[in-house]
Amino acid sequence: MLTGPWADVVDEVGLKFDAARMASQVITGLGFIGAGTIIITKRMSIKGLTTAAGLWTTGIIGLSIGCGYYELGLVGTALVLLAETWFARLGSGIQSAPEYAVELLYDEKTSLDHVLRFCKDNRMAIVNLRIHTMEDQSEAKYARRSACGAE
Repeated sequence: MLTGPWADVVDEVGLKFDAARMASQVITGLGFIGAGTIIITKRMSIKGLTTAAGLWTTGIIGLSIGCGYYELGLVGTALVLLAETWFARLGSGIQSAPEYAVELLYDEKTSLDHVLRFCKDNRMAIVNLRIHTMEDQSEAKYARRSACGAE
């Protein structure tokens, strides 16, 4: 409309249009939507990064096609599809380390120190560590008994 047969009408009416502002709003909006797809699970792992990047990339490819850069849009689409299939195959071949949930009751602090030292020496990662005292354990048992009605 700005460069075609309507350019004279646009000039006569005095319409001002900045295509860069429209593109920046598309990029900002897709970034906002993409950020909403990213979550952190209870196991402290991040999910949704690929979805967010895919949304943003699709918007950019759409803007390039909308601006008339068809070749760039086709090349971008091919690169995205190639990267998605390649990384999916690469990711399926990677095995993650096994995870274990361990509960340890101890009387002395040195016992816990030995266990932590063993984990460190064997290059084990401790993802989530909760320490409760014996008083905490006895209060929890009392609270469970009280909640059931038996004392």
